[in-house]
Amino acid sequence: MKILLVGVTDLVGSTSIDVVLSLKEMGHEVDVFNYRTVERQMASVSGIGVLLEKGLSFLRRCLLPVFLKRFYFWSPARRAMNRLLYQQAIKGYDLVLFFKTDTLDWLTVKRITSKVDTWYFFMDPPSEARRIAAHLYAKYATGASVTFYSLLDRFK
Repeated sequence: MKILLVGVTDLVGSTSIDVVLSLKEMGHEVDVFNYRTVERQMASVSGIGVLLEKGLSFLRRCLLPVFLKRFYFWSPARRAMNRLLYQQAIKGYDLVLFFKTDTLDWLTVKRITSKVDTWYFFMDPPSEARRIAAHLYAKYATGASVTFYSLLDRFK
């Protein structure tokens, strides 16, 4: 199976690294999209700067209504990262795996899911799930899994 893993595999200690290695050991072809690194690179290129990105990130983590959280995804760096991911994801993969992907627009997940099977894996605590509206990523993916039973109903 040809898989695109959207996560963090370029930082030592990331759980995504072990998942990539395990999938390869099982015989899958795995490519990675390090969404945070791509976004950080886009922020420095866009001229908006990392400070603005951090400020918007802080607002997103506040317990705001979902419609206000949408503004978070409008920064030039995030928009560029989401566009690049979409272009990559529709290049013939059998599956796109999303690991937390908290800076990815959940509507990008919806667009990708319309072209290829997707799976959203969320491993953080319930408080983080609420802050980033993780249930919307699960809603738009083909399937989803969560590590906390208390989140199960929100991910159905």
